[in-house]
Amino acid sequence: MELSLICPPQHIEYTSLLPGRFCLADVALANHAYRDYFGTASDDGYEVILDNGVFEGNLIQDKELLELMTVLRPAVLIIPDILNGHTETNYQRALDFLETAVPIRDAQSPKTKFMFVPQCTYPSHCLNTNERNAKRERFWHWLWQAVSNKDISWLGICRDAVFNAFGDITQTQDQEINRFYFGCLFQPGGLETLKISNVKLHYLGVGDDVNMLRYYWYVDSMDTASFFWHGTYYNKMQCGRLPSVLKRPKDYFRRPFTMERSMDEAIKWNCQQAQVMSDQANALRRIINRERV
Repeated sequence: MELSLICPPQHIEYTSLLPGRFCLADVALANHAYRDYFGTASDDGYEVILDNGVFEGNLIQDKELLELMTVLRPAVLIIPDILNGHTETNYQRALDFLETAVPIRDAQSPKTKFMFVPQCTYPSHCLNTNERNAKRERFWHWLWQAVSNKDISWLGICRDAVFNAFGDITQTQDQEINRFYFGCLFQPGGLETLKISNVKLHYLGVGDDVNMLRYYWYVDSMDTASFFWHGTYYNKMQCGRLPSVLKRPKDYFRRPFTMERSMDEAIKWNCQQAQVMSDQANALRRIINRERV
C-alpha cells in the first residue's frame, strides 16, 4: 500500500513524508507551483494520482482535466464522478468520459491508467429490506461492469458509497470498518474477484481509525489530508487513532498556515505512525501472496 499526503500548496514539501503523490486537479489548475511540483514528480518516477476535484466541490470541465493529464502524465487519472450519484449513473458518466479520454491518453500520455469511483445513494438503513437488497444488487452489478471494462484499471472506494450500501449490516459509521467490510467481500474468493485480479484498489481518504490500515493488504494505495490537518491543531495520533473528528475546511488549499515546531512534529508523527501500519499491510500481502504460490 502506498500512502499519499494531501497538502496545501504553501506546504507542498510535507508531501514527501509519505511515498505516494496525490494531485488535486482544481488546485493544479489554479496554482502553477503546485502543478509543476507534480509534473516533476512524474518525471522523477513517482506514480502520481490525478484527482478530478469533485470532492472539493469544484467541477472542472473534462477538457481541462484531459489537458492537465497531458501536462502531468500521471500514473492514474480519476474519472469524473457524480457525488451521491447512483453507481449506474457514475458508470455511464465514465463511459462518456472514456470515449474522449482514451484516444487522447493513447496519443499523449500512454502510461496513464483510469480509476472509476462507484457511488451509492441513500443510507441503506433508511430503506426497507427489499429496497436494500435491490440497491446492493445494483451496486455490485454496475461495479462489476466497471471492473470488467478494459479501459478501467483502478477502483476508488470512498466512505459514503460503502456506508450507504452496507451501513445497515456493519451498524457503524466508522469509515474504516465499513471499508474493511467491503474489502472482505471484494478480496479473492468473494464475488469472483479472481476474474478481475488485475484491477487495483485505491481507498479515498483515511478515517479516524488509522489502526485499520494494517489489515488492508489488498489495497494498493490511499490518500489523506488528515495527518497534516490534524497536525496544524497539534493533534498526534494516539493508539492508532486520530484524537478527534476534524473536517477539512473549504479554504484548506488557500489558508496561510503559520507552521510552528509543535505542528511540524505532530504532522511528522502522524505520517510516521501511518507508514508503520502501511508497512505491516505490505508485509501481510507478501505472506498471503507467497502462501498462494
